Amino acid sequence: MINQHTEVFLNQDWFNLVSKPNLSLFIELSYKGSKLIAGFEQKQFGFLSYLKCPKFTPYNISINHIDDNSNEYSVYAKEVHLINELKQQLKKYNRFQIKCLPTLNIVSPFLDKHTKAYYYTTCFINQSIPIEQCWNNMESATRNHILYGEKNLAIELNGTLEEVKSFITVNYYYHREGLSYELLELVFNVLKPKGLIKLFIAKKENELVSIAFFIKSGDVWYYWLNINNQDIKSRGSNAVLIWEGIKLAKLQNCHFNFDGSIVPHLEQVFKSFGSRNLAYCNILSNQHLLFRLISKF
Repeated sequence: MINQHTEVFLNQDWFNLVSKPNLSLFIELSYKGSKLIAGFEQKQFGFLSYLKCPKFTPYNISINHIDDNSNEYSVYAKEVHLINELKQQLKKYNRFQIKCLPTLNIVSPFLDKHTKAYYYTTCFINQSIPIEQCWNNMESATRNHILYGEKNLAIELNGTLEEVKSFITVNYYYHREGLSYELLELVFNVLKPKGLIKLFIAKKENELVSIAFFIKSGDVWYYWLNINNQDIKSRGSNAVLIWEGIKLAKLQNCHFNFDGSIVPHLEQVFKSFGSRNLAYCNILSNQHLLFRLISKF
């Protein structure tokens, strides 16, 4: 069950929200005080079954170690054991996808001639950085965008879905990506009472110009979703909402994750907030010949 301290994105309830409940697969393995959790959405491609990380989910595996006194090799050995055990359970599937947390550094046990690792980066602000330093670390242009937004826009920090429903439902991009108001409503209604989701809204002359959803998972606040008004452009609308998200994370002594992008323009924007890059790994295993052929195109 999702609670205030849980890793939201690696919870059976989350997978039931973002994928059909009867199609989610959740695996928990334990070994010598360490625990691996992995979740998947089960899909079918003709006669072939495969597993993927659900949409709108930043990661679908974690390994936690209860014994903090273990030395480096002991931790490594336990992670290798757990990953090998997971691989055995995944052998019956023709394809699987795993998105790792940046803190999961051991990926070699996954790899074989049909399983590859692809590295990406996300932008991240550590919880230990004081809010004043966060502000000073930004590019001056980004600070100016924030100041302009604070002066010229109305910012709501406790937005409701009802006031943005029409704004979301007419946005073509998010329909194309598989987002629906019904999905947002499910996620919002489950997480809102527990204080794990925030909706920030920027308005210009009572017109919505930008909205942003932030989700807390463990000790990290994620910049989960952003939707902009395609007809009304307003300087500073995104920057000021992100800044409010960073302040929220700092207030709760949490990290802030931009849920990064390797799209050059977006990465440049996120880096302008003084964030640092963290590498994470996307593992793709094509055990069936047909999937191997498809992946070449």
